[in-house]
Amino acid sequence: MKYEQMVNDILNAMGGVDNIQDAYHCFTRLRITPKDTTKVDLEALKSIKGIMKVVVANTQYQCVIGTEVNDVYKDFCEITGLEAKAAVDEKAEAAGAPKEKKKLTPKSIFDAIIDAISGCIQPLLPGIICAGMIKMIVSIFGPAILGIIPEGSNLLTILTMAGDAPFYFLPVMIGYTGAKKFGLNPVTGLILGALLLHPTFTEIVAAGEPFTVYGIPATLVSYSSSVVPMILVTWVASYIEKFLKKYIPNMIKMMTVMPLTVLIMLPLEFCVLAPLGNNIGVALSSVILAIPNVLGPVGIAVIAALYMILVMTGMHLPVIMAIAVTYFTVGHEDVVLLSGGLGCMAVLGMCLGFFLRAKTKENKELGFSCFTANLFGGVSEPAIYGIMLEYKRTWIYQMIGAAAGGLYAGIMHVGVYTITSGAGFITWMAFAGGDASNLLHGCISIAIATVVPFLLTFLLGFGEDKVKTTAQVAM
Repeated sequence: MKYEQMVNDILNAMGGVDNIQDAYHCFTRLRITPKDTTKVDLEALKSIKGIMKVVVANTQYQCVIGTEVNDVYKDFCEITGLEAKAAVDEKAEAAGAPKEKKKLTPKSIFDAIIDAISGCIQPLLPGIICAGMIKMIVSIFGPAILGIIPEGSNLLTILTMAGDAPFYFLPVMIGYTGAKKFGLNPVTGLILGALLLHPTFTEIVAAGEPFTVYGIPATLVSYSSSVVPMILVTWVASYIEKFLKKYIPNMIKMMTVMPLTVLIMLPLEFCVLAPLGNNIGVALSSVILAIPNVLGPVGIAVIAALYMILVMTGMHLPVIMAIAVTYFTVGHEDVVLLSGGLGCMAVLGMCLGFFLRAKTKENKELGFSCFTANLFGGVSEPAIYGIMLEYKRTWIYQMIGAAAGGLYAGIMHVGVYTITSGAGFITWMAFAGGDASNLLHGCISIAIATVVPFLLTFLLGFGEDKVKTTAQVAM
């Protein structure tokens, strides 16, 4: 077994095989739950070659390993006799864990809001990426750039429909994901989402005719491509449905719970929750769109430079969820998605420079592992924990590169039109969707963000002789 020694070292630090209750893994972490935490030697665990960082979450010890974690996990299961499981999603794992009662504090409220938003939107990302890729094809091969697909052709029409549909019907899709997140019947969520896009209502909104629900005036708003309204609607509907299920006899629940939930929700949805969600979305979009208006290109540079700090603290999630409203509404985004992409490319360049400059075998392995994780998986955490926190100069190089790319992109008014998977080698696709100039300057900004930290790291070094890192990747 390739990782037998590493696994044995982990088991010794965890108190032996008999002290292992369970183990999972995600994309970069081996997650171990011991039977008795007092037997765990945390410092010994942190010092094991191949472990970049150890995160303790309740009784679980999360060993940050990198993209080799799948192979390490296989050897771990073979040695311990545990049944190997498929890689888990962090959100799904958290949902299945016992929930602790938390005190109501501003932080707990904020965390709950972010968890709710990400839980509703994250399952949609594959569909959003799919739509973005199709829109990219239309942009590149359509009349805007190459002209291979002619204007007015059936092919252009159907591809445009395929690219637009997931965005237009977001309320319906969030009706489903929101229902799954909050414990509402998914079919009820789909019905409530479809109501906001019903042709009759869209005609009323277009005509501007007064409309009431049970005599209560409804706000006339177009909810296509909206995000926040259905998050609020499914959240409230879940409580109504649970209340009805609690008091309605079992023999008539099937016939009554869903109709009553929808009927109760009608005035709440059209007169209160959806309009409120629309106002929240508009406010968030205004704040994000104001950044370049106030600071100009410098604002883009600052956000790009600080983006990896947001990733490390988890604060990038609320920022991304906020800009989702802007992206879905106007079809592109030129602040956060742009800055985040350039920040990741700066990490990529720094990792390559680190790999080529490193003198020791361990650091070369570390640099190569972090580089490939970013290039093919779009994952920056291994580099953050394994390189940037250990060798502080690399963080400075990364920030300079991201800021330089962001400044150029801001000056040239570059926008992100396609949401990609985040992998470094396809980041350039994010700029396809506008005109050819946007794609060109987007690629130049990527080149700047990547090359600058690469050169700084490779030419100036990163203080390898002064820092002895324990965050080394086993090969």
